[in-house]
Amino acid sequence: HVTTTNTVLFEREIVRILGAHCAACHTDGGPASPFVTYEQTWLDRERILASVLERRMPPWPAVPGYGDFANDNGLTSRERQFLVSWVEGLGPRNAGERFLNVGGEPTADDRVQVGVDSGGWRLGEPDLIVALPPQVVNSGGEGRTERVLLDLAPASARRIRAMEFRPDNRSVVRAASFSVADTGQWLGSWTPWYGFVTLPEGVAYRLPAGARIAAEIRYAATSARAVAEGSLGLFFAGDSATEPTLPTELVLEARDDLPGFATGRRLHAEARIDRETRILSLVPQLDPGAQSIEVSVRRPDGGTDILLFAKDVSEEWPTPFVMSEPVLVPAGAVLRATVYFANRSEMPRAVAFRMRVTRY
Repeated sequence: HVTTTNTVLFEREIVRILGAHCAACHTDGGPASPFVTYEQTWLDRERILASVLERRMPPWPAVPGYGDFANDNGLTSRERQFLVSWVEGLGPRNAGERFLNVGGEPTADDRVQVGVDSGGWRLGEPDLIVALPPQVVNSGGEGRTERVLLDLAPASARRIRAMEFRPDNRSVVRAASFSVADTGQWLGSWTPWYGFVTLPEGVAYRLPAGARIAAEIRYAATSARAVAEGSLGLFFAGDSATEPTLPTELVLEARDDLPGFATGRRLHAEARIDRETRILSLVPQLDPGAQSIEVSVRRPDGGTDILLFAKDVSEEWPTPFVMSEPVLVPAGAVLRATVYFANRSEMPRAVAFRMRVTRY
């Protein structure tokens, strides 16, 4: 037997890391192989280590230190070191206080497992639940995005303070985005690790009378035919003598040709902020080939604040960047967005990006 002095244990450090960053996907019925029990995780430990070191998993492209996001799913340096130490130390289960799988199967009280989402509404029971129509996902091919319209038919305008999405078949759904169909106003997004959006106190989206919600669902490539449905929960702002603040959307976009002989192309767009603004979220819409994103604010005093820097952006895991706290931007500042595209073809093609900035 090889002696190990490793002090990082599955039942102490590793279950917490997997529960915080991995269990949303790596669970029974999820889009990836389960890492719930010690046995499942131990058998896949080398692949886990490779994915962590290459920064492919968890799928979160924002670089630490640039912006503070409520839906941040990235590993900290300490968590990454814990995983490396555990795998290199032969993956111990515990410190020896319990010997499992000896003399029979362990009981439920003995087995320490990664906690997974029970499937309930995280924000409580919604005021309105809208069912998404079934979508057939055929086997083979590549991942695809489907757009469907949800007819809410409200008799009068409503104020939305929060929303939450629950897909019924998480094995094929990678992401979802929701917006008001007529105005294009972004309402929220769903990813396996962050499935709801809430607005600050006194802030609410306006849903006009007779409005429809556009849902854009990103489906993964599958090996077998599947059917996916889902439920969208809406939470309305209560009656108040004070009218809630309505968020607006600022769009930064750019388009250019990418010559076949070029190795890449840098696209840039900017807009001047005419009044004091608080930024709630950044929602990029990128053409294939986008590799890095930078969003910054040039203040009137000449200083620059980086709101977001992301690299190795994945087409399969589109995600918004929701601020932990609204970011105050002074009047007269310039909001800038820069995206770098790598060339994937010898043929010329057009590349473009749109950065949707929700603010109030």
